[in-house]
Amino acid sequence: MLKSLLCLTLLAGFAAAADAPKEFPADKGPDKIDVSKYPQAQRKAYTIVEGKCSKCHTFARAVGSAFVTKEEWTTYVTKMSKKKRSGIRAGDIALIADFLSYDSGVRKVKPKAATPEAAKP
Repeated sequence: MLKSLLCLTLLAGFAAAADAPKEFPADKGPDKIDVSKYPQAQRKAYTIVEGKCSKCHTFARAVGSAFVTKEEWTTYVTKMSKKKRSGIRAGDIALIADFLSYDSGVRKVKPKAATPEAAKP
C-alpha cells in the first residue's frame, strides 16, 4: 500500500512538472517597456505586440529574447503564428516583427564606440 501511494505521488509530481510552463532566462526581464519616445506607429504596434506575445508566454520573453534583425523576428513570429493559442494572423506578422526589430535596435544594440581609426580622414 505504501509503495502504491509513493508511486502515485511520484507520478502526480511528474505530471505537474510536465504541465508547468517552461521558464527561460528572458522571462526574468521586463514585462513592460517604455515606448514613449518611439515613433507613433511603433507605440501603436506595441499594444498589439504586447497582447499577442503574452498569450502563450511572458511578454518579457518576447522583448528579452536574443533576436535582433527583422529577418530573425519574421522567422520567429511566423513560427509563433502557427501555435493554436497565439492569435497571430498572417497580417500581424510583419507588424510584430517590425516592432520587435525596432525595439531590439533601440534597447539591445548599442551604438559602436568611436575608434581612433574612425576619426582619421
